[in-house]
Amino acid sequence: MGTVFLLHAFCAGTYLSLAGYVLARGVRSPLSWTCAAINLCFAHWSGCLAVSHAPGVSRDTAVLFYSIGSFGWGSAASFAGLFAAAFLRPALLRSKGFLAALFAPAVVTIYAQWTGRLARDYPAAPWGFTYLWRDSPWVRAFFAFYLGYSVLSLVAMLLASRKLQSPLQAQQARILGLSGIIPFALATLTDVVLPQLGAITLPDMAPDFMLVWAVALVVSIGQYRLFGLSPAAAAKA
Repeated sequence: MGTVFLLHAFCAGTYLSLAGYVLARGVRSPLSWTCAAINLCFAHWSGCLAVSHAPGVSRDTAVLFYSIGSFGWGSAASFAGLFAAAFLRPALLRSKGFLAALFAPAVVTIYAQWTGRLARDYPAAPWGFTYLWRDSPWVRAFFAFYLGYSVLSLVAMLLASRKLQSPLQAQQARILGLSGIIPFALATLTDVVLPQLGAITLPDMAPDFMLVWAVALVVSIGQYRLFGLSPAAAAKA
């Protein structure tokens, strides 16, 4: 079995374990279920990549699982924003307008993938099958959504770390912001930049890199036993 396939499978299992750990601690706060949700999103993405990069996989199966995986990779930026909102301003989660603005681009992305508007080809590579982006408004819209929502979520964490009155929350916000920068940069390189350039020198490994950030989410919050606390209670911790 290929090394890339095993890495994807390991990451998918780890994400599921992290989500299970969070849910086992309780879902009494938005922080808990949004943390579990983003881990489940990454688990789905990694699991589908494991199939697309499995040794001996057929092209048709690989393409199908790239599309199935769009429910993960197409909405990951939205889930990142959802978690950031739960940490910084949980009242937003009760706003239908905010949730619509958060997830409408993900729905459009999933539609575009299933209708063949994003990838122009799925060439074979040593690790399975990969993809190459089309030169189209649909792809540019996806890039703007993915980059904009992801960067905004990380920057919001870093900016909040300077303004939060609670030292505990400020420290967490700083950790959650900084721990995502390098994984996000590497994920963008392998899954956005290289396929856009037509290069298949590296496999698409975004969810594997983002595991670093996901672990930071769980550990930085869990070590302070804040999974079951409301944000107001956490601010007083």
